[in-house]
Amino acid sequence: MASPFDAAMRAADAVVMATFGELVLVTPRVTIPKRGPAPDPDRMAGTVNGVFTFTSSDTPIEGSRRGSELTGFGVVAVSQGQLWFSAASLAALGFRPRKDDAVSFPDRDPTRSYVIVRVDPSDVGDVVLQINLEHRDSP
Repeated sequence: MASPFDAAMRAADAVVMATFGELVLVTPRVTIPKRGPAPDPDRMAGTVNGVFTFTSSDTPIEGSRRGSELTGFGVVAVSQGQLWFSAASLAALGFRPRKDDAVSFPDRDPTRSYVIVRVDPSDVGDVVLQINLEHRDSP
């Protein structure tokens, strides 16, 4: 039996998805040693709604310090892409996305592809995917 919290969470997820959601194509892949990613024959690609966010932060990089000397100290600005799927979106997809799967946004630029670098599931059935822009080698 579903709890009142589960029903409230589903309703909140539906509002977030209707407000901020967009189409996401998830292409399952497997990693073959010395070759790289290849299509996964056991999972079919699927399109569902997800919420994409792009955040930035500062990461300090520290070199060697001696006393009050601050040689080798610096800050690097980094950007992080995140993709959130609700429990309903995951159910519609039919599989759990994995590290190294590819994602793209058909309504944005379908030629730009991202790779999943980390999967962060939660205890309420949704998942946050850390994604990076995938660089392709030029022919």
